[in-house]
Amino acid sequence: MLKKHILVLICAAAIISVSLPAIAGFEEGNVAYKRGDFATAFKEFARSADQGNVDAQFTLGVMYASGDGVDKDYKLAYMWFDLAAAKGKHKAVQYRNTCASQLTLAEIAEARSLAEEWKSKAK
Repeated sequence: MLKKHILVLICAAAIISVSLPAIAGFEEGNVAYKRGDFATAFKEFARSADQGNVDAQFTLGVMYASGDGVDKDYKLAYMWFDLAAAKGKHKAVQYRNTCASQLTLAEIAEARSLAEEWKSKAK
């Protein structure tokens, strides 16, 4: 029984240690964003998004949609919102649909292709 509890604790510690960098990058990104340091915010959000942080993915979509620290790009915004929506971020669906209204059908297809490409690299 004790071995089982130790195994559970080891697994929990491993899960926490894997998720901490994604959270840390996101929090650092938030601090930088609030002080207007969009270059640092983007770098931290991108790092966290690459680790699978859905909130960072959503925030990158916001940055691209609004042009905060990056060129406004509805196709890339759509891609990040699509990734966040696929992970259950309900607000991302609404934002993705707003971006879609700014894109052609071909651009939407391209954005979806970019999202699929990103997913395959993230595996």
